[in-house]
Amino acid sequence: MAVTGSLAHLKRTAWEGPELEAGKHTIVFDFKSDGPGLGKGGTGVLSVDGQEVARNSMEHTTPITFPEDETFDIGQDTRTPLALVEYRYDVPFKFTGKIDKLTFKLEPPSRRSRARRRGRPISGRRGQTCGESLAAFSHANRGVSAKDEAESTLCYETGADLRCCREAATGLALLIVPSLVGRLLLGEELTGIAIPVARVAGIALIALGIACWPGPPLVGMLTYSALVALYLAYLGFAGGLTGVFLWPAVVLHVILTALLTCGITRMLRDLG
Repeated sequence: MAVTGSLAHLKRTAWEGPELEAGKHTIVFDFKSDGPGLGKGGTGVLSVDGQEVARNSMEHTTPITFPEDETFDIGQDTRTPLALVEYRYDVPFKFTGKIDKLTFKLEPPSRRSRARRRGRPISGRRGQTCGESLAAFSHANRGVSAKDEAESTLCYETGADLRCCREAATGLALLIVPSLVGRLLLGEELTGIAIPVARVAGIALIALGIACWPGPPLVGMLTYSALVALYLAYLGFAGGLTGVFLWPAVVLHVILTALLTCGITRMLRDLG
């Protein structure tokens, strides 16, 4: 048996274990990251039935998220094969045995790793800024000066923060003066049903700005769900709008708001 890690097919790391005999086995793969930051490496330990069989390190992990169509499969691989040369296989490569249980145990990230502040350490134990963390990965792979890369990353972060503010400001304008925004953008004032639609869009832009700002993206989702629930309820009570799906939409967003609140509360509690 083998576990394979791939850095976007540029470099692969394998943990090779013994051939398993027929019967029930417990396989554990424990990966410890080297620290917060994009593309950080780490050390993985493969154990079979409580015995360590392989230990290896990855210099870098993939510094980006995978697209939605690169599916998360269990017992088969329906998309791109992880191994193209060694351990090559043809999809879907279905497992012919029986998987009784699959457990993921994710350790919560460092509280300070989420508190990204420009020019300040994102982790007191590591003492790295966000720019330095990105620079370390880029410097190792592209030979770029760490200082230049850190400055470039800082510029990118500043631009990203400005875009967040711009989206939130546009959303706030749509929420408060939708007709004015319509006249400035489209040359026509918004009237009738376009007003509430524009205000919901404004709420979405505000939530987008919050979600993209440093911090948990769930806060942006919570903002959208709570504000939309309140606004739709206001339209139902005071606006005289009584569409078939209005109140079901209100109830759905109230439920989502409660679930997101519980999730954020649990996350903050785990972070200490």
